[in-house]
Amino acid sequence: MSHQRKICHSENGDSWWLCFEENGRVCVLHETNASSGGKATKLEIANFLSEGKAGPQHGAFIRMLGELAKID
Repeated sequence: MSHQRKICHSENGDSWWLCFEENGRVCVLHETNASSGGKATKLEIANFLSEGKAGPQHGAFIRMLGELAKID
């Protein structure tokens, strides 16, 4: 069983999730909206970050990393 944490949900209905899989793999799951076919694609972190750094999903991912890295 993998664990997922939502990164972002866009206005057009796409969703991005940070996934922690049982085998230790960490990836980004992109789920397209229903009108685009509702497909789910797993992306390596590097591929996700290289595909367009200006999207709201990229900013949300960077903010999430900052939250995960906070030390109490």
